[in-house]
Amino acid sequence: MATALLAPATEAGLLTAAFRAAQARRAAAIAALVAVYYRTRVDVEDPSSIENWLRIMVPRILREHQIGASQAALFANTLRRLEVPDAPVFTFTAAPDANEDQVRTSLMVVGPKANTKQAADIRRLSEKQFTPADKAALIRDLERATEVKISGAVARHAQNGARHTIQEGIREDPVALGYVRVTRDQPCYFCAMLASRGRVYEEGAFDDSDPRFTGPGDAKVHDHCQCHLKPIYSDDDDYLKRSEYFRDLWLEMSTGSSRDAILTFRRAYEAFIRSTAS
Repeated sequence: MATALLAPATEAGLLTAAFRAAQARRAAAIAALVAVYYRTRVDVEDPSSIENWLRIMVPRILREHQIGASQAALFANTLRRLEVPDAPVFTFTAAPDANEDQVRTSLMVVGPKANTKQAADIRRLSEKQFTPADKAALIRDLERATEVKISGAVARHAQNGARHTIQEGIREDPVALGYVRVTRDQPCYFCAMLASRGRVYEEGAFDDSDPRFTGPGDAKVHDHCQCHLKPIYSDDDDYLKRSEYFRDLWLEMSTGSSRDAILTFRRAYEAFIRSTAS
């Protein structure tokens, strides 16, 4: 079994860990704000309340995206000076602003639209099998689940400014060897699987619209994801060594064809996480 996961204790390693944690905290704060406003101010039967929610909250999400992009540029430039001080001058710059229409559409899809459709489905359930009290309880559960989905989408959009900044900078930096995925200590199975691939350098981009993170690309993120990227300037990078933890888990736990390997890894990895938490 793989050894315990330890974050690198070097200056660059600690800087990277602090950056990822700070981005996650900011994303969690804005996600909670948007979800609470939805719970307390939005009536899905009242389009004006939905529009008011979007009008107030979308600019705040866009602002967090901008702040994240600026903080990522500062982080990446500081990291570069630490790791390759004698390299030709290059400056990471903040990624462009998020697309307002995409953010609005994302919130509508996971929030009011999904809630309205699923609530209507619940109300149509047979009265012989579900009493009015049963249906009311199901709708309350649906509303709580909708808040979770909204908070996940918000967190993704808020952090994508930082993610895109680093990913685009890596493509332009003449001495960058690629990136490594930086996860929280116990990420979901999908993030662990991608982190196991170590150093990556390709054209894949973050997916801004598909929370199922399907399709190609090693830089995929999903709702509630806390992963970020670290530029790699040496194959001896401590975070590459850290990714070996996930590589070892993948080799131990995955079997079969590509699809079967992912399934067996997920089952074994999630059981492993539960066992370490108990």
